[in-house]
Amino acid sequence: MTTRYSRGNTRTAYLFLAPALVGLIFMTTLPLLGVAGISLTDWSGLEPPQFIGLGNFVQLFTEDNYFFHSVVATFTLPLEP
Repeated sequence: MTTRYSRGNTRTAYLFLAPALVGLIFMTTLPLLGVAGISLTDWSGLEPPQFIGLGNFVQLFTEDNYFFHSVVATFTLPLEP
């Protein structure tokens, strides 16, 4: 037996889902986009940010001596008894 939902039931379902979707957008999606934008700039927090593109990531993978050690530690420490 199949039932059809009326427009009122569908509208009510969307009404109940709206707060969760708004929370998802404002609590996860917008901050994620903001962090992605900041990661593409050279910004000390005191001066206006300057766009440098992927320069931060190039520096991270080529010049930072601690990055790969921290990645290894992140994956190996949970495996230790």
